[in-house]
Amino acid sequence: RQVACLAYQLGAGFVDAITPTSASLIGVLGVARIDWVKWAKFQIKMQGFLLGLGGIFVVIAVLINLQ
Repeated sequence: RQVACLAYQLGAGFVDAITPTSASLIGVLGVARIDWVKWAKFQIKMQGFLLGLGGIFVVIAVLINLQ
């Protein structure tokens, strides 16, 4: 169960950082006067890195039989 929770939390965090319907993201971008498209182009490399890192953590959790 913990691996499923870990995978869900990682996925939710990745999606929240780039989803244009996230109120907190759009609010912060609005205050900073940054266009969402510009933010998405900047964020895509970070998302790839975090996705890979999260995948590694999930694989490690499975390999050590995290319960």
